[in-house]
Amino acid sequence: MSKLTSKSRFITNRMFYGWWIVVAGGINMAICNGLFFTGIGLFFEPVRNQLGISRKVMSGAFSMTRLESGLFGPLEGWIIQRFGSRNAMGAGVIAFGLGFVIFSMIESTVTLYVSLFVMSLGAGVAGYTSTMTSINSWFHRKRTMAIGVAMMGMGFGGVVFPPILAVSLDGTKFSVPWTQIFIIIEGVGWQTTALWAGIATILVGIPVSRILRSDPEPYGYMPDGVKQIVEPTDSQPSERIFESEVDFTVKEALKTRAFWILSFGHSLALLIISVIMIHTVPYLEEELGYTKFWAGLVMMVLNGANMFGQLMAGPLSDRFPKPAIVVVCIVSQCIALWILASTGNFVIIMASTVVQGIGWGVRAPITTALRGDYFGRKYFAMILGTSNAVIMIGMTIGPILSGWIADVSSYATAFKVIAVFAMLGAILFLFLRNPQPTRKTESNSDTSRR
Repeated sequence: MSKLTSKSRFITNRMFYGWWIVVAGGINMAICNGLFFTGIGLFFEPVRNQLGISRKVMSGAFSMTRLESGLFGPLEGWIIQRFGSRNAMGAGVIAFGLGFVIFSMIESTVTLYVSLFVMSLGAGVAGYTSTMTSINSWFHRKRTMAIGVAMMGMGFGGVVFPPILAVSLDGTKFSVPWTQIFIIIEGVGWQTTALWAGIATILVGIPVSRILRSDPEPYGYMPDGVKQIVEPTDSQPSERIFESEVDFTVKEALKTRAFWILSFGHSLALLIISVIMIHTVPYLEEELGYTKFWAGLVMMVLNGANMFGQLMAGPLSDRFPKPAIVVVCIVSQCIALWILASTGNFVIIMASTVVQGIGWGVRAPITTALRGDYFGRKYFAMILGTSNAVIMIGMTIGPILSGWIADVSSYATAFKVIAVFAMLGAILFLFLRNPQPTRKTESNSDTSRR
């Protein structure tokens, strides 16, 4: 294990460059999440009808993207580790954009699967993994806050892009308030929409990706905005001593219990997310009788609460132990899902949705930050990518299991079963311990220097 030590004087900067990385990563995650992970479902029926294939075949294509994210997680991590976050994100943006271009020209099931495969691989590198790797290197004490702010981009993309895609696909008609004027916007169809989505992704994503930097040291900084090593002087006796951080290799991380608890605990927590993102709308419409408008409102509130939770993750992690926060979040999400499955009252549904969104928003940045806290910066990309191979088990199994239970019983039963399984994730996090070796904190008092 390589050991990073730093004895540095804290320098106040007006704008630490790491925050520009947070902004850039947030923009690209907004694009990837809004166009692909959240918005791609809008293409489901138009593509299925044009190709003349069954829902089972279409569902298989979309499920493949989740499986691919897990299987190719280690490869994505290696690419980022080998070529750097900036170059990897740029290549990922190009692949993601080209995937949409190919998607706009599909004429068979084979090309459908190929286009989704290319998009999924590109989105993984262009968005989450590259951004988290870069932020993990540029931040230490403010790591959770920085990750939370960047992840708000995912929520923003999930709120903004789907309505834009919907209008582009089908068009819309609305009236100007207090007038008799009606505005009609004609849709351009799914193929033109996909083509322009791919082109826009490349035009915006490439310049944004150039903002990223892998490590702060070559630019004269230490994490959180500290200048390179500065020795104390008589005129400047006060200095900030940073704890040393041990960088685990992938092999070393795999030997720790913390890696597996984090991975499987995270995977179980994502059972809930995978289910609510796919099955909440059908549940509200088919079993509770709500219209698409009200179901859409629930999903919008979910994303809004998620963004609020991400913003709160940093301050909370400064005051309380991170594993304990994760336990509370998962338990609250399980309770919220159980309540959703047990009521038809819209007020209670909205209240449980707010709890669900905040719990999700707080938990997500912290589970990512814990990997940086526990395993260091140097091999973070490969460790995160390897962990994703385990994490995506929950994202893949959740929708399939809940869909099967809904077919033989009901969505309400499916949600309760998922809540019980996800609770096991909270139990796992109770046993999470930091594998970093214990270090003695250096004293920086004037007496110790004398």
